[in-house]
Amino acid sequence: MNKKDYYTTLGVPRHASGDEIKAAFKKLAREHHPDVAKDKAISEIKFKEINEAYETLGNPSKRQAYDEAQSKALVTNLDADAKSVVDEYFTQFHQQS
Repeated sequence: MNKKDYYTTLGVPRHASGDEIKAAFKKLAREHHPDVAKDKAISEIKFKEINEAYETLGNPSKRQAYDEAQSKALVTNLDADAKSVVDEYFTQFHQQS
């Protein structure tokens, strides 16, 4: 699973429309384009991240797959966290007995 949050990269909420995503992409791409930015090395990295995010979020089917993968990862993480809390509780309970 990709750990990058493409919504954060583009600065848009998860419920953003396709037009909002496109507008955010264009604004950031202009701002971070290596030909216009002062710090070329950092801008090149940021520009690639912005393009990667838009490549996924700008395509409805890729966006849906990305959102589903993010949701599954969240559930998996919550399940792991819940298990560790339960394990910790039982460990403490048995130590007190």
